[in-house]
Amino acid sequence: MQLPKETLSNFVENSYGRIKSQFISAIERGKKRFIFSGAYGTGKTFLARAFANDSGLDFKETNLYTLEYGDEDDVSKVFYSYITQEAVSTSLFSQKKKLLYITDIEKLMKVNPSILKRIKDISDTVIVFESHGSDIFRADSRQFISDYIIINFYKINAKNVDLYLRKVAAMNSINISGAKLAEIAANSDGNIMSAITDLEFYYTTGGVIPIHRNPDSNIFARLNSIFSGNVSSVDTYLSSQQEVKVFEIWLAEKIPLVFEGHSLYMAFEYLSFSDLLLNKIKAQNWVFLKYIRFLLFDAIGSLSNGMPARVDYSGPKWNLYY
Repeated sequence: MQLPKETLSNFVENSYGRIKSQFISAIERGKKRFIFSGAYGTGKTFLARAFANDSGLDFKETNLYTLEYGDEDDVSKVFYSYITQEAVSTSLFSQKKKLLYITDIEKLMKVNPSILKRIKDISDTVIVFESHGSDIFRADSRQFISDYIIINFYKINAKNVDLYLRKVAAMNSINISGAKLAEIAANSDGNIMSAITDLEFYYTTGGVIPIHRNPDSNIFARLNSIFSGNVSSVDTYLSSQQEVKVFEIWLAEKIPLVFEGHSLYMAFEYLSFSDLLLNKIKAQNWVFLKYIRFLLFDAIGSLSNGMPARVDYSGPKWNLYY
């Protein structure tokens, strides 16, 4: 399904309409360092891409969790060197300035928050850090982010989500009633990515409204389905903070059995952060689940030196965690 190009004119925000203007105004004042803070699906990456597209900047998105380093490496130096290199480098095919978008400021804060101070003047590159949680705003963290402009993103009101869905539906010639679009917008809880996922589900299934927000659905049955390869996509919903915690514990128990002593073990560190679980899986992001599956199969295959072995990823006994 085709989506509108990331441009400032296509950016969707809540009814106050201040996010885009706040960012552009800061850029016009010469500011280069930003933190985009807010829930998943509220337009953080879209706004960064849109500004880069409209301003003729190269856009580079990076995730610190994917950086590889050895057990003996100084992780702080690895992060600082990587960010510095990305900020000052240009493409072989382009001399355009760059917007560097880093999706995990929480990881950086855990490793060495002083890096935020050290990179504030390294180049003219616009650097945007993304944050989903509130830890960076604690009293002991404020000194490190004092040089950054903080742009807060909020849940998008249903009316604006509805207007955006109408544009997407028209672009893709989707035959859907205004009432159905309004229903999807109302169910999105201000998360535009969730609304897009619902519309795409409706589009690909020939008119079925997804029911993945049913709190009685079993997340573990759905996870088992995608791990076994029985389906190509799964809509997953964690219905409560407690279910998130159970899933977190379940992953913590299962993953070490497969990854202990192997480099891919570190790739799963970020799965233990409940805020990421909430923001990614609650948004019905089945691509994220497929990513888990591929990493699992890769690691299992490296252990068995052949076809991936079958590993039991059945759901936990819930009463063990209550």
